[in-house]
Amino acid sequence: MSLTSRRVSAAGLVLALLLAVTGLAAPAAAAPALPPEVPSTPGTHFASAPQNPSYTYPSLRFWRTEMPWDSPDLSTAKLAPIKTGRTAYRGQVGSKNHLLSRWKMFARKAGIPRWETLTDEQKRAYWEEYLDDYVTVLDNKARGKAFEEHFAKLVGLLRKGYLLDEMLRKHFGGVTGNKRGDAFRAGSGGVLFELKSGSSPIDRTQARYYAEFAARNGKALVYVFGSEPDPNDLAFLDKLNREMAAISGHTANVYVRSWPSTAVPVRHPNAPPPPPGGSGASGGGSTPTPSGPAGSLAAKGQYDAGGASDDTIAGSPSSAGTAAALADLDQTLAEDLGYDTPADANLPVQRPGGVDFSTLELRYVSDTYSGGYGSGLQYAYQVSGKPGEKVSYGGRAAAQLATDSFFTWLALPPSAFTVNLNPDEPDRILDRRFATTDAGRVLLEADFRMKKTVAKLINPNTSTGTRFWAGLRGERKCLSMRQWIVPSTAVVHEEGDRLFILKAPLDVKMETQYLKSKGVGGTAGCAGQPSSDTRYNEDLFRRTILPKVRASINGASEYADLRRVYASRVAAEWYRERSRTRATAYRSIIDSGDVSAWPLRVRWSPQDVYHAYVKSYRDGEFRVKRTTRRGNYLVTNVYVYGGVDFTRVPRDLMSSGTFRRDHPHLASAADAARVGPVADTTGATWLGGSSAQRPPWDPRPAPTSPLGNPWFYLATALPVLVWLVLGFLLLGRRRRRSGPPTGAPS
Repeated sequence: MSLTSRRVSAAGLVLALLLAVTGLAAPAAAAPALPPEVPSTPGTHFASAPQNPSYTYPSLRFWRTEMPWDSPDLSTAKLAPIKTGRTAYRGQVGSKNHLLSRWKMFARKAGIPRWETLTDEQKRAYWEEYLDDYVTVLDNKARGKAFEEHFAKLVGLLRKGYLLDEMLRKHFGGVTGNKRGDAFRAGSGGVLFELKSGSSPIDRTQARYYAEFAARNGKALVYVFGSEPDPNDLAFLDKLNREMAAISGHTANVYVRSWPSTAVPVRHPNAPPPPPGGSGASGGGSTPTPSGPAGSLAAKGQYDAGGASDDTIAGSPSSAGTAAALADLDQTLAEDLGYDTPADANLPVQRPGGVDFSTLELRYVSDTYSGGYGSGLQYAYQVSGKPGEKVSYGGRAAAQLATDSFFTWLALPPSAFTVNLNPDEPDRILDRRFATTDAGRVLLEADFRMKKTVAKLINPNTSTGTRFWAGLRGERKCLSMRQWIVPSTAVVHEEGDRLFILKAPLDVKMETQYLKSKGVGGTAGCAGQPSSDTRYNEDLFRRTILPKVRASINGASEYADLRRVYASRVAAEWYRERSRTRATAYRSIIDSGDVSAWPLRVRWSPQDVYHAYVKSYRDGEFRVKRTTRRGNYLVTNVYVYGGVDFTRVPRDLMSSGTFRRDHPHLASAADAARVGPVADTTGATWLGGSSAQRPPWDPRPAPTSPLGNPWFYLATALPVLVWLVLGFLLLGRRRRRSGPPTGAPS
């Protein structure tokens, strides 16, 4: 599935939406009147459509917390008695045995080594990639089936002779394969319903097949959406409608209608009883587990509430090898549900394509917390397009880094967000707690990488290096290049409880600039060399080399992780400041110092980076040997010190007028990104999601506000009324006892 191929222009989109509603595509015969079971509300007027009752569906989301990657159940010994094979536990979909059986099959197909030989980081990565696919595929299928039954019941399709989820070939001639219709009546005429509960993109090949089938059999094809449809899908259906008009001879053959409904997950009937801690509590393992899939901003009392980011990121394989294993898993799950292929089962297994997940950054957050069960945080990621990329890899790892960093920036004090590689200071590399996180790892590795970038740029064997060395002054030409990666000014727009991060650039400063900004003096780096030569050489470096270093850090792929964690830093700083004056979902995390829920996800040690730096320093990577005019060798010392400092986040607020002028569609894109991937005018794609205080599998009804109950006001006012009445009674009694004063006139 190419995300970028689904773009349409703004003007074209508006026209497409209107056509999708009315069906006015070409001057032709009027279409037959739709039967009364077809909803009257056009699919594009979703916001004004009447709300219908909610429906429940069996969910497996609880496995994300009740079966963590370090659960004893995943050990080789525990898995030994679990059966494998296509038919093993087929009647127990969603059960613990079924979950573990399909895991064993996936691990074998992916070539995963024996469990006990893997590092913790490898275990986590393999298990979570499998679990995300397992839960997402089965949950989406269950939700779709429940929506079909919900719609059919309320509209009365069964008593009107409609068949649900039947193979078309059983009732119509000339049909090959195992294509199914969500709801239809046998014979000619009537309606073929395609019922869509969620925001996953429609299968366009399937849609074309259904439209042609409907035209041949005198039927109308009606798409009914339970969630707000993707505008790109609406545009496609309008185009398809115009094509079918030439076949059917009518102005409309394809219709879009809305049926807004709320899907309420309930614990799957094949699930084991909840653990002692309650539904969704950890069922084993010692590592705190976030409450959602990779990329979900859900933690500590908040739960993943779904969104386009969940499905898209979960569908992004880490490699070609795991992609093949995931495809095999999806085939097995389709068979478990009684279908021949994932396509026959309408499983949402299309792998995202057309985007570059290495560019994924958190660029939108909205504080929706109000203290109620349905409140929390909304967010959206921005991902650059990559046309021609059939399958886009690496989405899970990129999104996980973005979310882990967001919470790390909240949990630790800003004073901890600095790293410093100096060969003379092995004990002052970075904060101890920061060193246990991927954000700390990324900053320290970026510091080391920057030093290597400088070494490449000043290499005298390159054209840039040759010009640079020719311009230096001094006999020894000592260079003191102490540089710091620091935030440049981020451009943001704040709109109520929403933050849009428009630009999040990084800067590289010479240490003299950096220390001046920190309010302290500089340090001489080239003792014995005239200070005038040192200043001249530093200025030459600043003019010729530093801009290239800055460009690499802001654009080169090897610094993508640094840019990703910095975008999360901007979002977290805004959230941190907001939490000072109001209650927020994650206020208790701020400055807690506890980052155990967001640990390193790769095997890494800051000392390893330090030793690599010292080795590179001593072995001459930062030392240049050049020939003098007399033929002798002269060694020039290159001091490449400095670090990365994210303790401050300077921001420039974009005005509302400028925001509307320069980014007229961004606000609506961020909102729509929760429904499905949204492409903006720059070619980037937005993927949204949200968290909520109530566990999605919690069967308890959300508590209602007492403010809407008249008894609330009576209950709160009654004590005051009683106190006032008693006060008046006591006062009157006291006055009667005292009587008129002696000698007073009567």
